[in-house]
Amino acid sequence: MADEPEIPVVAQGGLEHLRDLQKVLRARAIPSELVRPPEHLGAPAGFFWLLAPHEHVDTAKQALQDFWGQDLDPEAIQAASREVDLDAEQAECPACGTPFAPSAAECPECGLHFG
Repeated sequence: MADEPEIPVVAQGGLEHLRDLQKVLRARAIPSELVRPPEHLGAPAGFFWLLAPHEHVDTAKQALQDFWGQDLDPEAIQAASREVDLDAEQAECPACGTPFAPSAAECPECGLHFG
């Protein structure tokens, strides 16, 4: 895709948050770069991409997952990694475990948005 940078995006968001994530990568000797998306994509002011070279993408993603999950208990991490089969007759919300109709836009119990 022409809009995507040559170096893969591993996170996106506000500059200060991404600077914190970049420190996580730097602590693991993973090179990264912060860039502003092209203007024609209509990104809001203060929105950036955190990039990592192709050969470091997997380790960068794992480092970020480790960082995001450091304060979660193992049960919460397992729940967050569950996949939702939207083609099934009934699915289970990965956030709270409530059964829901896959055609629903959000979980009827916790409000997690699907889509």
